[in-house]
Amino acid sequence: MDWLKRLLRGHGDGHRATYADGGHHGRDRRGGHGGHDGHGAPGEHHGWGRAPAHRADTHAPPRDVICATCGAPNAAGARYCIRCGSVQRGRACVRCQAMLPADARFCPACGTRAHAG
Repeated sequence: MDWLKRLLRGHGDGHRATYADGGHHGRDRRGGHGGHDGHGAPGEHHGWGRAPAHRADTHAPPRDVICATCGAPNAAGARYCIRCGSVQRGRACVRCQAMLPADARFCPACGTRAHAG
């Protein structure tokens, strides 16, 4: 339990320590938080609660299709690979959009199970 006491040392005094004895965790004389009322610079929030929630765009344009032969990215509607010229039709992986060989049970690019369809 000594490690817990060392970890929590100074946190039970309500931060009433004076500057003469080291102040807040022994840091600078401004309280150790940058000097703005002890909470950092004005407008600084350390990223807490200020960033919008990440959400997937439901109207995203079709992604590039990855060639099953050479791995080159091709436009979603491409008939032939721009690098190797192989035919780009068939089914695509639901996860990474790589073209799947006709007899594939799993995606060769990411390993996702190929759905029959």
